[in-house]
Amino acid sequence: MNIVQLTDVQVEYTGLHTVQALKDVTLSVEEGEWITILGPSGSGKTTLLNMIGGMERPSTGEVRVADMQLNKLSNEELHLKSCARN
Repeated sequence: MNIVQLTDVQVEYTGLHTVQALKDVTLSVEEGEWITILGPSGSGKTTLLNMIGGMERPSTGEVRVADMQLNKLSNEELHLKSCARN
């Protein structure tokens, strides 16, 4: 069973210039599996972890953790779900 599933996730930050932090990321992590995320500074590692933790939302795509589609939850629902796990 996948505990983490990202499908076609993209993250863009818009300001003076548009920065694409993640582009077409698809990732599956099965329950009990260990992974390592490596890359140079600015490659999107922290953005990816923030997506999985529900602290940021993707511009497009789907983020599922523990069978919950995080990008469809409101901020309040995300907070309640994270408090319920502790």
